[in-house]
Amino acid sequence: EHRHTEWEEWINPALWQNVEAGTLSAAHLPLPDPITHALDDGCLLALGGFANHRLEFHQRETPAALLCLDRTEYVGARIDYELEIETADPAANALRWADYLKQWKIAFSPQPLTKFARFLTLAESSLAPR
Repeated sequence: EHRHTEWEEWINPALWQNVEAGTLSAAHLPLPDPITHALDDGCLLALGGFANHRLEFHQRETPAALLCLDRTEYVGARIDYELEIETADPAANALRWADYLKQWKIAFSPQPLTKFARFLTLAESSLAPR
């Protein structure tokens, strides 16, 4: 179970060449204030990426939720599979889905890290001296 604030913003693909060149500063992106402040107008650096394939199921009854089955491929490292529940009422949905999964005899465990945090851990381990 992982809860975090999430934001999504369209970024002009033409800016990518500046990321690859190491010349795109945080000031030129629509980032939340705490992130802009933390980056201190430093330039962004491309570390790589991951591919996420998602099937979505919309739970319309109260409390509403978006149930996502994700397959995340960390290129050359590993593939993660996870069930993600996006909702405005995490406590109620956590209990509901824990009950469902137990009834269906599907083992589960909370995921303490976001996909991006797992990517950074893998990227860091691949950059470490051997």
